[in-house]
Amino acid sequence: MISNQTGTVILLILLYCSTMPTLASAQHTFERTGKDFALFFAVSDYSGTQYTMLENSISGVEALVKELKEVYGFQTKTYQDKTKGEIERILEQWQAKQFPEDGQLFVYFSGHGAFRNFNKTGYFIPKGSTDGDYGSYINLTELGNIITSIPCPHILLAIDACRSGTIDQEIAFQGDSDMKRPGDTSASQRHNIIAGQLRNRSRLLLTSGKNERTPTGVKYSPFTEGILSSLRRTYAEGGGLLTYHGLLADLEKVRPTPHYGTLYGHEDGGFVFVADEKTPAEEKELSVEDSEGNTYPILELAGKQWLGRNLNLEVLGSYCYDDDSANCREYGRLYTWAAAKEACKKLGAGWRLPEDEEVAELYQHIGDNKSVYKTLIKGGSSGFAALLGGAGDSDGGYVHLVRRERNS
Repeated sequence: MISNQTGTVILLILLYCSTMPTLASAQHTFERTGKDFALFFAVSDYSGTQYTMLENSISGVEALVKELKEVYGFQTKTYQDKTKGEIERILEQWQAKQFPEDGQLFVYFSGHGAFRNFNKTGYFIPKGSTDGDYGSYINLTELGNIITSIPCPHILLAIDACRSGTIDQEIAFQGDSDMKRPGDTSASQRHNIIAGQLRNRSRLLLTSGKNERTPTGVKYSPFTEGILSSLRRTYAEGGGLLTYHGLLADLEKVRPTPHYGTLYGHEDGGFVFVADEKTPAEEKELSVEDSEGNTYPILELAGKQWLGRNLNLEVLGSYCYDDDSANCREYGRLYTWAAAKEACKKLGAGWRLPEDEEVAELYQHIGDNKSVYKTLIKGGSSGFAALLGGAGDSDGGYVHLVRRERNS
């Protein structure tokens, strides 16, 4: 990957060539690039309280994050074992963010919950709470008001905790009401479904139960497992489009039956999880061949297509490290900035160098900066085969090649 620097550096290391620039110019891309966000709060540490530790709270969130990032193109952020004050400060920061016109935000809480009959109020229990001190808990009604105040057009709040359905005052005051769930949309056109779901503002709610205890499960909670299964099934069947109502239909199988509703500010809008339309088998076959017969795998991350290994396409202004063609075959070529742009164009329509913002999105998609190198380097979990191919200096020499170990 090359950042958009300018200056007098003669040669640049090229780890990945480019991204496809727009949805229209790419054959296979996510349809909602940079528009979908997911925010996770997972609490497992309940030391010093009457509540049990919840290890599967973290593992369940990690599984959902992986699915939403890698398959559905969501930009995700996870907060583990936060106190009430920390959670409120984080949400206040999200209230100050700007979102795209048809942006979506999925907010997920996983942990213990409680209900106080005195004031008919449900609570989410964060880390650092004190047994019986409801002031150290998060009032679910207040949480709903905080979430709905985030300036994103479409929000889905999901809470995996006991008594979480009591965020809905109808449940808190009337008990276990029998609410019939809507069915899937009957629209036959994929894009029409998306447009219809996102035409109006939405403030949707989904909880692991009503005013009842919910099981923690074994690997994941039944609620988390139900959402994860729905997302995976949708992609595996090749459609790659899951609406809020479709998710509700899948969750009918979960016991106890999850509760659904709306928050203040809802205007009959929907929520959609949009994956690429191809099947996983087709994804593995994506590649591009340059004019010299070199084949490169194409990887999709953060809603963009990226060249999966170092580029080795000869153009004016490109070089082999130490002027040795064997290094070109091993590590790809070194390019001046102008040469890199020219080489990317020669790959075919739509290929180009990424913008700084797109590089930042890729890093955010991967996670924290410490994990970027290990994830993107050859052998990392992303599928990239990038190598540190060195650079050229102003004296015509070569520096910084990181030779990889070869098997004997």
